[in-house]
Amino acid sequence: MDSRNRMTEDFELGHYVHALEASSNRIRYLIFALIVVTLIVFVAFRQGKGRGWTNSRAKLMREAVAAKVWEPGVQKNLTNCMGVLEKVQQRPDYAANRKAFEREVSNWWGFEDCKKFNYVVSMMGLNTQKAVEGWLDDIEEARIENVFIMRMPFLGTPFDVNDLGIFSGLTFMVLLLTLLFASARQYENLYLSLWKVRELAREEDGHDAHGRANLLYHALSMTQLFTTPPSLARWKTSGSDYIPKVLLVLPLLMQAWVVYNDRLTDNLAISLNETALLWGRRIEHTSLALIFIATVGCILYGIASDRQWKKAFFIVNPLYRRKIQPRWLEWMSLCRSHRTPGWGIAVDARLPRRHVYVTNLEAAKVWQITEEPGKPAVPPKVVATRRCRELWLASDGALYGDDLPRKEAESLRVWRLDGTGRPADDDLGWGILRCPDGYAYALEGRGGAPFLARRRISDGKKGRLSRVAGGRRGILDGEKEDAGFLWLHAVTLGPDDAFYVTDAGCIRRITRLGVVSTVGGLPIGAASRYPRSRLLGLAVSKDHGIFAADFDLRQIWQIAWDGESPAMHAEPKWRNRWLWSPAGVAVAGDDLYILEHRPDTILGILLSWAWTRSRVRKVDLKGSGKPVVLARLGRRSKAFAVA
Repeated sequence: MDSRNRMTEDFELGHYVHALEASSNRIRYLIFALIVVTLIVFVAFRQGKGRGWTNSRAKLMREAVAAKVWEPGVQKNLTNCMGVLEKVQQRPDYAANRKAFEREVSNWWGFEDCKKFNYVVSMMGLNTQKAVEGWLDDIEEARIENVFIMRMPFLGTPFDVNDLGIFSGLTFMVLLLTLLFASARQYENLYLSLWKVRELAREEDGHDAHGRANLLYHALSMTQLFTTPPSLARWKTSGSDYIPKVLLVLPLLMQAWVVYNDRLTDNLAISLNETALLWGRRIEHTSLALIFIATVGCILYGIASDRQWKKAFFIVNPLYRRKIQPRWLEWMSLCRSHRTPGWGIAVDARLPRRHVYVTNLEAAKVWQITEEPGKPAVPPKVVATRRCRELWLASDGALYGDDLPRKEAESLRVWRLDGTGRPADDDLGWGILRCPDGYAYALEGRGGAPFLARRRISDGKKGRLSRVAGGRRGILDGEKEDAGFLWLHAVTLGPDDAFYVTDAGCIRRITRLGVVSTVGGLPIGAASRYPRSRLLGLAVSKDHGIFAADFDLRQIWQIAWDGESPAMHAEPKWRNRWLWSPAGVAVAGDDLYILEHRPDTILGILLSWAWTRSRVRKVDLKGSGKPVVLARLGRRSKAFAVA
């Protein structure tokens, strides 16, 4: 594509972003307006609750004062008026001419309205002038102090709490119907914009994290506020998707609350102003129904938009369907973010007394645990102060380990622990995996295009570095440079004279000829993984298969042998509790040794600082199969005798 065509396409993509941003802004402003109106209605309602019909009551009290209803003669006339009115109500034509009959009877006895005055005298107990005037003073004070009688916020019109449902219902109805229309238009814009994303994804760079499809998708997603589209940073947003939908329900709940409160004052309201009551109820109920319909419509459009976002994201980034995103504590940097602990564990089983060597990367220690059945447990001791990540026990009994640099300028060193009991830097200084063929093997290029390399170290000379397999980035099976690795951790040698490595969330098998294949599933056990998976320690046994320590999912995977080759599916063998995560495994005879560390959570960090950092467990693979604790390591290190 030439530069002119590229500029034209960029201009077109910019229009997609601008159109979606404009439609999203309309929804944003309407939701802000709904929130503000909801708060105003809530304040007005809370201030005026229980004091409805204030204006009507104030007028009635003034009429009561003018008529002097507390005087005995007036009250007697009022009683006679109500008696006659009750008789009139029994006439068959009363329902059709109710108001005329009431007005006629009331005027005959000298009252404007018998029912109203009877309510004042008998039901309110205002039988004295002082009581009536005191009640009137209370109403006048309420008219001044309470929000519901102020000339705000509805165009300077005074109103009481029972009028509030009319104003709030009409306002909510207009805003939500406008929001419903804006949501429909925004969904159309979203569909067309994501259609362009899918079109770019079908092109050559569609599934590239740096491709134009991802660029357009994330440019569109950044225009959103009340929706949370998935992204390369956070691609599971099920919890936050409910936030804008809750905001849309608030006006409906507020209006329903106001209408319910008005229903509670019907007995009082109908005696004071029946016409206003009937018209107010009609307006409130009609607006409430339309508010409900508009709210449901907006929520349905929101759900449909969320589906469009998720569908487009996983079309552009299909691998993220099986990835686990960082936890909330890691996302907020409140705990260590995906640290890679040491997974080195090796067992020297040449004598009845076994020596188990384990690493503690954070404490810069290599521990030796002595295990001798039938004798008291020996406390673990430190045999090396090295920042060691992995260990390898050679056939001659020499223990090799790496020494991670503390500064970027320093290079990785390899040390050796032999019969002298003192660790020393290895003279040739490369690769901890030493094989009888005179070569040392190591994993190189972890951050770029990883590969397995070897170097001759026999005869006291450091030979030329050669590549066994790898050279491309990704989980790619193949031969030599055509094969690819993603993120390598551990490497070990199997009984079939092939190398096994943990690569991101997979186990890869590498033959001596450089043929690479994936065993146990892609990823292992078909389980969802973090983007930078920590499938760490690895052990291979001819009798029991392959064991892998999954630090992320806190379990041990086992891959059985299928004839002379590993099976294609892995089974979970043991799952740890939430206070421990396995990092390394080693097999000696029929025993499996598991190195476990505290998980990278706040509680795990506190426990590792205050108590123990690591522990070693042992499993009899031909016995009960239940792991037992062999030793705990940390501030209070302790070993346990195992029969």
